[in-house]
Amino acid sequence: MRYEIHGESVRFYLDTPKRDDPIVRKVSFEGTRLNAEQIRPMLDLAVERLRAQSLHSQINFVTRVLARMFRGFLALEESWPSNSQDWTLFALNLFEWYLTTDESGARTYVRLKIWRSAWIPWFSFLKEAEIIPLDVVIPSAKAKKLASLGHDVKSLLGHGQRNIVDPIVSANKLLVDVSLVMTDADYLEGVDQQCRHLVASRRIGSDERQGSRKHPDDENSDDSYQEAPEGSGANATVPNFARCCNCRIPLPAVQNCLL
Repeated sequence: MRYEIHGESVRFYLDTPKRDDPIVRKVSFEGTRLNAEQIRPMLDLAVERLRAQSLHSQINFVTRVLARMFRGFLALEESWPSNSQDWTLFALNLFEWYLTTDESGARTYVRLKIWRSAWIPWFSFLKEAEIIPLDVVIPSAKAKKLASLGHDVKSLLGHGQRNIVDPIVSANKLLVDVSLVMTDADYLEGVDQQCRHLVASRRIGSDERQGSRKHPDDENSDDSYQEAPEGSGANATVPNFARCCNCRIPLPAVQNCLL
C-alpha cells in the first residue's frame, strides 16, 4: 500500500494478491484549509498501520475515515488545529457532524458503531505517533442501555432491584439546593405553603377515618344534643353521647335497660 499527493487530492494504491495492478482509491481535500505538509504525517501513519491489513479493511478505512475526515474539515470550515484545546473542540464538532450529516445513509446506531470501531482507534494512533497532543479528549460513543419496564422480569441473585422513576418528575441533580439563593421572605413563604398543604392533607384523612367509624343510628342526629325521652320534661335535653352502649337509650333511662 502506498499513496501519492496530486494537487489537492490523494491517491491510494491498494495491493491485492488477486490482481497484478493495485486498486486505486482517490481522496480529495480540495476546498479545505489543509495543505500537503500538514496531512503527510497522518497519511504516512495510515499506510504504516494498514499495510498488513486486508484489502477490505484498507478500503473501509480510506473511504469511511480518511475521506470523511477531510469532508469534516470542509463542512466545519476548520483549519489544522494547533493545540490540544483546538483538537478537542474539532473532535467534538466532527463527532456531531458525523452523526447528523446527510452524506451517509447509514442509521445512527451504525454510525456509532463505526465511530467506536474505527474513529476512536484512529485518533489513538494519532496520539501515539504524537501527530496530535496526548491530552486531546475524543468523544466516546457508548450506547445507553434502556432498562426494561416489564414487571415480569425478575432480578438475578445478587443483583439489586431496578428502580423505576417517574419520567414526568425531573430528578434533582443539583449539588446545592436552590433555596440557598432565595430571599428570607420567599423561603418562609414556601415553608408556610408546605405546612398548610400537610395540615390540610392530614385533616382530610382524619375526617375520612371518623366518618367510616360513625354509627348508622347517628346519621340524622345532631352532634351535641338531642331531645330527651318522654317524661323527662318538655324543655329537657340530654347530651347525645349520654346513651347506653347497647340499646342506645338515653342515660336517664339506663336503669330501664338494666332491668
